[in-house]
Amino acid sequence: MLLYATSLLLFAAVANHGSCSIYGSTEDGRVQAVTVGQSSDTPTLAKRLRRQTDGPGVVVKRNYLGGSTHDQILVHWVGHPSPVLFVLTRRRDPATGRSLESWLWRSSDNGNTIQNETSKLGDNALIEWYYISPDGSKLIFTDIIHHALHITTDEGHTYTRHEVPFVPDKLVFQKQTIPNSQSDVVLGYDSSAQSLYVSDTLGMTFSWIALYLGNVTRYFWRELGPPYDNYTTVYFEVDLGNNTAILKQSSSPFQEVEDFPQLGTFLPNSFYLTLQYMFVRRHATIGSSPLWVSFRRGPFQQALFPGLLPPEMYYMVVDASEDQVFMVVYHNANTSSLYVSDETGRIYSLSLEHVVSSDVSTWMAGDPKVDVHPVEGLHGTYLANIVDSENSSFGSTVITFNKGGAWQRLAPPTGSSTTCSMPNCSLHLRMDSDVVNGYQSILSQDSAIGLIMAVGNLGPSLISDPSSVGLYFSHDGGNTWQLVTNGYLEFQFIGQGSIIVAIAKSTTEVLLWSCDDGYNWNRTNLTTPISVMGMLTEPGEMALHASVFGYSGKWVLIDLDFRSVANTCSQSQYSPWQQSNQRGDPVCVLGEMVVYQRRSLGVCCLVDQDHTLRINMSSCLCSVDDFECDVGFERPILDGPCVPMEGYKYPPPPPTNCPYGTNYSYTSGYRRISGDRCIATDRDLSQPVEVPCPNNSSNICSSLLGTSTAVPGTSTLDPGTSTSVPGTSTPVPGTSTSAPGTTSGPGTSTSVPGTSTSVPGTSTSVPGT
Repeated sequence: MLLYATSLLLFAAVANHGSCSIYGSTEDGRVQAVTVGQSSDTPTLAKRLRRQTDGPGVVVKRNYLGGSTHDQILVHWVGHPSPVLFVLTRRRDPATGRSLESWLWRSSDNGNTIQNETSKLGDNALIEWYYISPDGSKLIFTDIIHHALHITTDEGHTYTRHEVPFVPDKLVFQKQTIPNSQSDVVLGYDSSAQSLYVSDTLGMTFSWIALYLGNVTRYFWRELGPPYDNYTTVYFEVDLGNNTAILKQSSSPFQEVEDFPQLGTFLPNSFYLTLQYMFVRRHATIGSSPLWVSFRRGPFQQALFPGLLPPEMYYMVVDASEDQVFMVVYHNANTSSLYVSDETGRIYSLSLEHVVSSDVSTWMAGDPKVDVHPVEGLHGTYLANIVDSENSSFGSTVITFNKGGAWQRLAPPTGSSTTCSMPNCSLHLRMDSDVVNGYQSILSQDSAIGLIMAVGNLGPSLISDPSSVGLYFSHDGGNTWQLVTNGYLEFQFIGQGSIIVAIAKSTTEVLLWSCDDGYNWNRTNLTTPISVMGMLTEPGEMALHASVFGYSGKWVLIDLDFRSVANTCSQSQYSPWQQSNQRGDPVCVLGEMVVYQRRSLGVCCLVDQDHTLRINMSSCLCSVDDFECDVGFERPILDGPCVPMEGYKYPPPPPTNCPYGTNYSYTSGYRRISGDRCIATDRDLSQPVEVPCPNNSSNICSSLLGTSTAVPGTSTLDPGTSTSVPGTSTPVPGTSTSAPGTTSGPGTSTSVPGTSTSVPGTSTSVPGT
């Protein structure tokens, strides 16, 4: 039997959307596969660690949850400072997936003890999913069979039941707490009727958001504040039929609904909003991009891509949190490329070609996997997997420290234990496209600055042989790496990186952990073996608890309490740390030298919850690392100079109106990275090249690419065009027409039969049947 845990936050969210071409990314879609009953190799792995001892001070508490016929478990940790943990077990209809029976469990001491509180919900309650307010203190449990909500405002001490006039397939809280105590505003969506509702009473009463009884296909709460959005602004897409849709907005859910100005119609199921950017896809002529972008809620403008690769078919926004859009474009079966925008999200340059992504069927279904990982907490640092060329099955892992301006391969661990050395051998890491093969994706956290853990292999390329993988750890933001152990383990950070925890995804009774950045490892016995389905931590990574959940005839939840393994760090046990190059020299990142106060390397102590990470920041003079390739240029060598792409007309001919005796200018091939704060010098790579106009100039103005696209609302011809291919579009995870269980609060994840997931804060699992 195979057991899987799937994060419904991602996968169920896209299951019922139909098709769309613009997706968002998620950090919670980690999937692991495990075979029940296989022999655990954890003791063998432990022997291969540099030092392994029985762990002192870890308190292990095992709780059995009944419900042996229940085939799904959902676990949610409210988050620090609350010690409350919820567990929902369900028996589902194999044909529809809907709940036939559900039990709700609650712990008020981080999982040390747990009680069945199903009776608090009343008779016949069938809980399908739950939703958490931004502050974590309020939860709504949905019963879609009885069209009812069970609401708690005191973390489960009490509940009130309220019937609603629709099937509550999806609820969405505001992402940020609203001033003046308006945080009880919540949207409700009926996916069958495609109707949108709103409540300002925490779901106790609902009203239609507008007089649309159907055809609402996408919707988003605002993600900006005034003057761009009011605190209760809602944007939603309405399908008009005939392959057209319009965008509506409401400054308040209870005020008049208006069309978004100057947009008109676009392709259905293509609206996507993230932070200051909004995207839609429109019909496009040959030589222009179908993607349109609104920056800070301004008018939509046509996006500009270099246009020298195959036509754009599908788009995925990987990250838009650093005043710039990282977007992977699926061109064809052999080409997915990473593009980086200017600050407006409109003009894109090629950052990385041949990015590893899942096949076209996943893009069409709205569930693409893309191997680009933003390293949390380190501005501008990203990891990615690429294939060496079109039609190649050999891949490599690369890293950038300047937002895709330049990339380099990962240096292998040093020491006598490896013969791997650059350039013919490097380290390669498993990422999101490999989760279907049973691997956890890369782990990094804001609260554990500079720490990265991943499964990978050494060699000339990324390989699929499970016997060749190991667990690797970086304590300096991906600059250098060390081997923790050979073989595969699942892993988490807890207590702001104070503790690293690892466990075999199999039948085991052994937990491995380190409190000194992986230099020494301890072993804790779980008393009796269980089939481990997953491991989770409190979503803020502050608490010194972890929960392991699995199956042993019935569901088992094990609380691991690390509070007694070491003392709180003293001031003398912290030291300054900053990013450096592979020679160990401190480096400027995006024009700044940032110094962090971090626990000293190799010290075993518990990071104080009030500890401040960043202590000093200073600006640097601009260097080549502060610039990226302009539109129409690329780096054939990962960290080499920017050169014109094949087919790019460079230098361009002079414009028609170029009087003799004057100058005209064109791009140098570089542009300053958006958000870079370096101090300009005389050697500014982004300065345009100026040349004198020739005598008797009669050239016809043309773009650098031979064609040009005029952007609505401007009079400038920008280089870069692209060819669109008619195609259907695909949904964005976490948007409107999703199935139950697609969105939950911080640190929530789930498991369904055949998969397994480990996500900080919440997780779920399913025993094999």
